[in-house]
Amino acid sequence: LISSSILSQGALAADENTRAQISALLQKWIESLKAKDLDRQMSCYASQLTTYFLKHNVPRYQIRRDKERFFQRYQQIRSVKISNLQITGSDQPEATFLKTWDFGGGESDWHGQVMSHLSFTKENGRWVISAERERLVQVSVPFSGSEQ
Repeated sequence: LISSSILSQGALAADENTRAQISALLQKWIESLKAKDLDRQMSCYASQLTTYFLKHNVPRYQIRRDKERFFQRYQQIRSVKISNLQITGSDQPEATFLKTWDFGGGESDWHGQVMSHLSFTKENGRWVISAERERLVQVSVPFSGSEQ
């Protein structure tokens, strides 16, 4: 699911413990997406995200609604993969990686590849996603279930 090429050198690299915790969180994030386990997926997110794609200061309940619509639209999660993972920073870690997916639904399929950028914060003593952004790498059919 996740490529093992984690950034482990340089001044901006995250410490080993932070890298391990963030890697475990990303594994949970991907596995819960593939399993369409909404509660487990949402446990990966902060109570409010500073950035969620094009929106700012987004509460978790809005992300949950977005994920519910996504799971309804795409019943088949054929594959989701992360590669070229780089984790930087220890106090406010960030992960950058290539995300590739293939989803199927009743009326349409959606596949593509993006550079994903996630930021993390600690809530209740554990790391959670506090910002999520993407940059298109390969052509995809966008998910239109999100409110703009």
